[in-house]
Amino acid sequence: MAETTEDMTRTGEALYQWYQVLFENKPIADFQDNLNALHGLSEMKDTDNNRDELIVAASRIGLPEVTVNVLNEWVNADRVKSDHFPADKGFFSKDTRDLMTTDLNVFESEN
Repeated sequence: MAETTEDMTRTGEALYQWYQVLFENKPIADFQDNLNALHGLSEMKDTDNNRDELIVAASRIGLPEVTVNVLNEWVNADRVKSDHFPADKGFFSKDTRDLMTTDLNVFESEN
């Protein structure tokens, strides 16, 4: 069970870190200790189980409820109307995935 909790924590942190990179302009270098998790999320398949896992993981890392709600909207922006994100900027959108890949490639080429 400890491994599951640890994995969920890493997943929740990585989701929030991607949000900060893409929407708050934080550099990936700030999160390089979690680079494997960032890679994993950037390659995560769009399934109902993965969406649920992201939302549960975000709710378990101690973020304020309003932040968890924003992350939930981001994960599901292409499925439900969001106050913060158009569907093409949702977590699983092609545009977002392209940005993640580009950001990771740029960071890794510079280091």
